[in-house]
Amino acid sequence: SVKWMAGIALAIPAAAFPLAAADLVYSGSALLGTGEYGLTERTTGFTFLNGLSLQVHSFRVSATIPLSGQSTALVSTTGAGIISSGGSSGSGTTSDDRPDRTGSGDDGIFSVFGVGDPSVRLDFDAIRSRGRIPSVSFFGQMKIPVADPADGLGTGEFDYSTGLSLAFPSGRNLILAEAAWWILGEMPDAELENPVSLNASLGRSFAGGRTMASLIFSGCTRIVPDTEPPMQAGAGFNILAGGGRAFGLSAMFGLTDSASDVSVSAGWTIPID
Repeated sequence: SVKWMAGIALAIPAAAFPLAAADLVYSGSALLGTGEYGLTERTTGFTFLNGLSLQVHSFRVSATIPLSGQSTALVSTTGAGIISSGGSSGSGTTSDDRPDRTGSGDDGIFSVFGVGDPSVRLDFDAIRSRGRIPSVSFFGQMKIPVADPADGLGTGEFDYSTGLSLAFPSGRNLILAEAAWWILGEMPDAELENPVSLNASLGRSFAGGRTMASLIFSGCTRIVPDTEPPMQAGAGFNILAGGGRAFGLSAMFGLTDSASDVSVSAGWTIPID
């Protein structure tokens, strides 16, 4: 997903891949990102994400809840990524032209703050990696509308996706890729397309497999008509600690105007006995 979480969403699994068979895992991350998203006013946002995943044989179910703040309500978070509110990316529209949107940033850096839209996901591990055969998982995901769309922390609509994930370890290297097709709920003031997203990372382990450095790409096809598809690239560094715990840092940089200019994140995964 081309969210502010995209960088850590791939960087952390790169380190935590050996935990795939754990019964119950807690994961969390904190991310700070900033960008104009095709508008004339910059939006800075913070997201603190908490999630649980439960593995039962070849099935894994997970749920995440974001707590977010942002400096304006000029952008909204969909399941596939962040868009300018009203579907006018690149139009040069400012908050003065949007009397129905709140939070222009005059009340502090995070003038909009609250619980974002939670998501649930079901994965099926179809093929386990062995030799030159990568592991393959199929998944379905749903974003549940909880946040007030006027705040920009959600869209007020359900979003759905289906896709597959690949993981190919080869010696000290690990290739991860995930592709998904999104069906986005229509917002009253925005016409949205149903994009295809792609996340990929190439990692290399060091220190006997206890650390990993990764190159990351995250992008999707066009979400808002007549705008550039959002794309980001960056790097991550992860540590696999004792007891199966994993910690990581990542930084992502926007490749197109519709993506955030820069975002930095920290994440962790902890097995629960």
